[in-house]
Amino acid sequence: VWLLAGVVAGQACYSVYVGGDSWEWWGGANRFLCVAMPLFFALVGLSLATFARALSAATDWGGPKKATAVMVALGLLTALQVNSYQFDSFNSVSQTLLLSEPHELSRHASMLRVALSLKETTTPSARVAVIWAGIIPYFSERQPVDLLGKNDRTIAYGPDNPFEPPPLAFFVSAPVPYCWPGHTKRDYRYSLREFSPDVIQPWNGMQEIEDVLKDQYVLMRLGDEQLFVKKGSKEIKLGESSAQQSKAVN
Repeated sequence: VWLLAGVVAGQACYSVYVGGDSWEWWGGANRFLCVAMPLFFALVGLSLATFARALSAATDWGGPKKATAVMVALGLLTALQVNSYQFDSFNSVSQTLLLSEPHELSRHASMLRVALSLKETTTPSARVAVIWAGIIPYFSERQPVDLLGKNDRTIAYGPDNPFEPPPLAFFVSAPVPYCWPGHTKRDYRYSLREFSPDVIQPWNGMQEIEDVLKDQYVLMRLGDEQLFVKKGSKEIKLGESSAQQSKAVN
């Protein structure tokens, strides 16, 4: 028990150390804690087993009816808890029961199609500058360049440049004026100068490098998304249909 609890507590401390996750406004979602959740569930299971034994012993003095009432009340409380933490729930109960599509599933599918398109239209040595630093690099199997400070030490230790006010009113009560960990550190000019990516995924604030993009890149549609593709790059192998798509986008 102490070993499991120690690992879970360690992950919680790490999450605090790095400033938390950017999705905590979404019902408290925290990806740093996800890796330790199976151990947490094991602890919950042990707790329930201990409680069940104690409740079984309680029937000797409280009677089976009282014990049953307690179990029903706990069951209802558990069902309520499934949705109670999701103050902006995105229908979490229906998702838990597999009655509705998980939030952002269609967006994830779109990024998957982009990744597979990149795998077909670029060479294995191509560099892809991304914001979605998970799906696209994993399925495209291309070297990623993270445009944010999540995987780049230089950007991570650079200045904080928030794009906009907090995404939800949840942050109004936060101890800092703006809190979106991992998404407010960027240096697009550094990323382009240092890594010279062949493909760039557009995102907020890229008007900062509008001159570079107009001079060195062309905006094209690849899969379901628009991407900046470097002019004359030898790592890009686009066909005639892709060129037509490029003209349509421009």
